[in-house]
Amino acid sequence: MRTQTKGLQTADVEFNKSFAITASDTVDIEVVGAKIHCNVAGNYNILLEGDTDPQIFALNAGITYPFRVKRVYLTGSASSTGLIGITNINVPGVS
Repeated sequence: MRTQTKGLQTADVEFNKSFAITASDTVDIEVVGAKIHCNVAGNYNILLEGDTDPQIFALNAGITYPFRVKRVYLTGSASSTGLIGITNINVPGVS
């Protein structure tokens, strides 16, 4: 069962793929539009999926953020490897 909510509310969503995010000033993340889980707190320079300019986000460790991320820039970010991407991909036999 999937529950999705709007605004700043928490949503219970099933994720079935995770991947390391390495900050880069030139390369998009592996799955554009994925959510991010923060392991290392700090400021991160993030380009969201629908934006043309990145913004600095102050992220706390241990939180999964519902942002639809396109790229995490190395310049202006607290860590080059402090984030994990998580997404839901279609897998045969999984509903």
